Amino acid sequence: MSTITTENKNGYIFKIVITFLIPIIILLIPSGEVFTPQIKLFMAITLWGILMFVFEQVNTTVAALLMVFAYVIFNVAPLDVALKPWTAEITWITLACLFLVAIVLDTQIFERIGYEVLCKVGSSYMGIIFGVCITALACRLLMGSTAAVSTVALICLGLCHACGFGKSKEAAGIMLMGVIGYLDADLFLYSPDFFAVLQTNMTSIISDITVNYPIMLKHNIVFLPLLFVKAFVIAKMCGGDAKNIDKQVFRELKSALPPMPANEKKILVALIILIIYLFTNQFHGLPMIYGFILTPLILCLPGVNVGTAEHLAKTNYSFMFFFTGCQAIGAVGAAAGIGAFITATLVPHLVGMSAPVFTMAVWVFAFVANFGMTPAAEMGAFGAPLAQIVVDMGYNPYPTMYAFFNGVSNFILPYESAWPLFVYSLGLIPMKIFVKVYASKAILDFLWLITFGFLYWSFIGIL
Repeated sequence: MSTITTENKNGYIFKIVITFLIPIIILLIPSGEVFTPQIKLFMAITLWGILMFVFEQVNTTVAALLMVFAYVIFNVAPLDVALKPWTAEITWITLACLFLVAIVLDTQIFERIGYEVLCKVGSSYMGIIFGVCITALACRLLMGSTAAVSTVALICLGLCHACGFGKSKEAAGIMLMGVIGYLDADLFLYSPDFFAVLQTNMTSIISDITVNYPIMLKHNIVFLPLLFVKAFVIAKMCGGDAKNIDKQVFRELKSALPPMPANEKKILVALIILIIYLFTNQFHGLPMIYGFILTPLILCLPGVNVGTAEHLAKTNYSFMFFFTGCQAIGAVGAAAGIGAFITATLVPHLVGMSAPVFTMAVWVFAFVANFGMTPAAEMGAFGAPLAQIVVDMGYNPYPTMYAFFNGVSNFILPYESAWPLFVYSLGLIPMKIFVKVYASKAILDFLWLITFGFLYWSFIGIL
């Protein structure tokens, strides 16, 4: 026991040393005409905040607040700039999404969808994996928030236990298909609490970038079939020894659920109306925020009585501070001149590089940066500088933005992103299977991007 305690203590001390040592090294670098004192302070504070996120030394809310107010205390940016994300439309859309998630997660809507699909797709392992993929996609379509992936993970957990799968490659395939099916739908379905971090920071430089649900789907529908290719690959990788499961297992899970109560019916109607509203934006032209804000609020009105004060209390407010902290990196960075610094540093190396090659380089950079940063922090830190490079080099911002987002959506190890880590922590996934599946996914995503993705983007005229 003492050895374990010593190892934990040594690891904790090492993390603290790294968290402070790297920013101090940045501060010791001599300033210059390009690397100004303002930029040096910004980079040191940002790295300090990111390392606190990565090492989880303090609560994410505390880390976000420390980073944001450090910008103000050390005069990197005034208070109104550091807190500017709280006035952004996307912040309130995200808060509304989290409130809506708290309401929906108090029901069994997703379980009903999942078991209904599994009763129909077949009892083979391949059929189960495709059923999980369809379930995850349906749940993602109904919910605009990445937070609802937790419910899909729990459905998969219950399914593994019902099928008799312990910690194994068969269980890993089901669990990973759930999280990949849900999160990778963000490659073609707009995510107001994830992709929007990158979009918001890029629009600080390129104001006329417009991405909403119809535009995201139009530009990236080529990635929809890829989701089912991943399902096929995962089934082949993880289900070689799996035997067919009696469909009665799924029927029993479905029949164990009580009849759908009136509250769930009201929520389902509200979610369907929200989807219709979001995907018909080109016709009514109304902002997305109206749909997201009004949906949970209407569910709280007298006569509807679905949303309650308890749901409001369950809303994940700590995520909001992390979310706005990541956005603040972009806002403060732009004010400090980080865009000009990165442009002056990188642009000379990009001269003569074609748009497709640059887009590939952007994906690789985003993927590699995941080893040291969270995806949201990456999008917050590099969104504005990336946009500045796009402007200076004359590239179309849309493929660059989508390729960067695709890159940050790929991982190798669980620690690189919160939701894969959550699914891994449920205890059914061997590490070697996690690495194998996610490495294969990264290769698939990159190859699909540079073939079908590039061809489609050239066809629609954005590459």
